[in-house]
Amino acid sequence: MTFGGESRGVVAKGIDPVREEAADEALHKMSSGKLDFQPDADGIEAMLVGKQLADDWKLAPGDYVTLTSPQGRLTPFGLLPRTRRFRVAGIFDSGFYDYDANWCFVKMDAAQALAGASDVVNVLEFRLQKPEAAPAIASQIEQQAAAGFATATWMEQQRALFRALRLEKLVTAIFIGLITLVAGLNILVVLSMTVTDRAKDIAVLRAMGSRSRQLRNIFLLQGFSVGASGTILGLLLGYSFAFVAGKYQLIPLDPQVYAVPYVPFHPSAIDGVWISVVAMGISLLATLVRPALRQNYCPWKSFVLSRLGHGGRSCVWPLACTLIARQKRARAVATRRSDEPFRAAHKWLISRCLRDSRNGPLPPPPTTESIA
Repeated sequence: MTFGGESRGVVAKGIDPVREEAADEALHKMSSGKLDFQPDADGIEAMLVGKQLADDWKLAPGDYVTLTSPQGRLTPFGLLPRTRRFRVAGIFDSGFYDYDANWCFVKMDAAQALAGASDVVNVLEFRLQKPEAAPAIASQIEQQAAAGFATATWMEQQRALFRALRLEKLVTAIFIGLITLVAGLNILVVLSMTVTDRAKDIAVLRAMGSRSRQLRNIFLLQGFSVGASGTILGLLLGYSFAFVAGKYQLIPLDPQVYAVPYVPFHPSAIDGVWISVVAMGISLLATLVRPALRQNYCPWKSFVLSRLGHGGRSCVWPLACTLIARQKRARAVATRRSDEPFRAAHKWLISRCLRDSRNGPLPPPPTTESIA
């Protein structure tokens, strides 16, 4: 193509305007001019050019360009190229850099005259309702066509672009996984601090007959609630940002490098499902690996030492140790009658620890023989 003393290579596509308009979305995205292939008063054919090509050469509807075919005609003076003038009728904006910078549309008969061909075509295009089935259909077409024909799918033509996108998607998934892992570790730290701060309360609950499984369920519920609230909030913010960024094109790109002028966002429900499953799995795993909630965890020592003064440790701490040993043996099958002294000693120890700092009246302690 030649215009204003400059030349560059383009792909001139001969089309049937009626069929192409019904099948090609690029012809519906006209940035200027109109979709009209009627020749002008001088009989010069019309053509459509891409927005990137028009911006580079400052083309506008009504300008005239010259197309030169590489397939020249043989004359007594040698091989002469075929040239033909065209009028720019409109400028389309498909959003794809390679399409907008290197393609132009002309009528079929004008393209055949430029190429010096008769009423034949050299390329057939098949538009599919399911683009992902292109490789299988291309193989079937190539088998049914005569010898000398070859097929090329849109995946093969844009192989480098899709390879780059696949790599970027993999890196993005790795980063999301690392961020989720860090969030799970934060939940683990929060639960660890909660157990440490609530050691006294846990001791009271254990003394009142609570089992380790019941205490574990409390912290499992806490970890589940933290993970669920964070996951729901993250999904809402993520889908909202994807919708706004895709609609208003918030992240621009260099089309000469990335072939697209902005980052397109297409939220997928499947991505949200597997991300939610992974996030909740890491949250629950962070609560299950807690060493402080093991079966043999017993915060009696820190509880008693924190409640008793230095003077009272000598008389009460042996009783506390006896209670701890009795608590471990109480997991075996025992009659309700034999547990009564043990429960009475538990209640006395709790009241002793709670009232010691206030110097309040103390109930008489049970004898150690009653719990031996």
